[in-house]
Amino acid sequence: MPTICTISPGEKVASVFDDMLDRSVPFYRETQRMIAEMAADFAVPGSNIYDLGCSTGTTLLNLDAAIRQPVKFIGVDNSPEMLDRCRAKLKEH
Repeated sequence: MPTICTISPGEKVASVFDDMLDRSVPFYRETQRMIAEMAADFAVPGSNIYDLGCSTGTTLLNLDAAIRQPVKFIGVDNSPEMLDRCRAKLKEH
């Protein structure tokens, strides 16, 4: 008997989320660059930096690349599927 794999609506959204943002949000990459640049200007060693609604972790990766201070990044999202994608993306990088 074949195995049937079902994908929840949350998994479907999470799987296309990054591509959707790049294609549908004007100046998305530029906004990400500016966020990282500003955060780097104000980062304080030893502080926590939160990304509320972190989705797949794109902003966290950009912040990590831009901030040279020793800080802790904390991503928060209400979608388990987005957090799964975020964890996988962070682990990959």
